[in-house]
Amino acid sequence: MSQSENEIRRSEKFVLKAVGHKNILVPRGDQVSKTNGLVVINSTAAFVWNLLEEPKTNNNIVREVSRYFSIDRNVIQEDINFFLNEMKTIGALKF
Repeated sequence: MSQSENEIRRSEKFVLKAVGHKNILVPRGDQVSKTNGLVVINSTAAFVWNLLEEPKTNNNIVREVSRYFSIDRNVIQEDINFFLNEMKTIGALKF
């Protein structure tokens, strides 16, 4: 099964907090010692994080981001893949 077909879900080891005008992913529990500080994300990444309240496929995420921001899917696919893979690397997302 390809990444675009796998369901992607948030890890319970991170929580999104809004601090002022910043969106910060805060590690919880044992993840605190595995993560080098807090993770500041932009508003588009926070939108994706919030989409993942329920598991979604990569294709679903791209479609919803494309609709919400009125951006062509082909333009945002690479950026979304990069974000998802970075978040997987730090343990914030599970594929």
